[in-house]
Amino acid sequence: MHVIDGHEELNQLIVALGERGMSSKSIEMVESYIRSCWDKGVDVVLNPEMTNSYGTYCPTTNTLTLGEKAISCDVEFIETLEHEFVHVLQDQLAGIHNADMHHLGIPTSQTANEIVSANYNVDDHTHQLEAEAFTIEEAIDNPMEGTELLF
Repeated sequence: MHVIDGHEELNQLIVALGERGMSSKSIEMVESYIRSCWDKGVDVVLNPEMTNSYGTYCPTTNTLTLGEKAISCDVEFIETLEHEFVHVLQDQLAGIHNADMHHLGIPTSQTANEIVSANYNVDDHTHQLEAEAFTIEEAIDNPMEGTELLF
């Protein structure tokens, strides 16, 4: 497990992502998400030993963790960071220094709801949190179609 907790670690990550071929625009996006996490008091962790999921966000410890599946693939790295960052925003809306998370209040897509229903066994509140994260991830990946989802 590796905590990205300072400028030196972030610069090492940026260099490593560039060396493996990630585009400069994508690297800027990664840096922006990580710095925004720091601004909110959220730790960012790379955990190659976490193989059961792409990433997680823990509102109790304010920790965003990227697992092996996300770390090993540039596309998954960015998509997982986007998804988990939505959970950071949901936590921020509830008051970042507690274990609660609130819905952002955005409409969720049918695709996002289907993904959550097929892959998660969760209560309605958690379903909505995950569906929002997948909806925003979908909107970012498909900006022309995504605006219809959010407005």
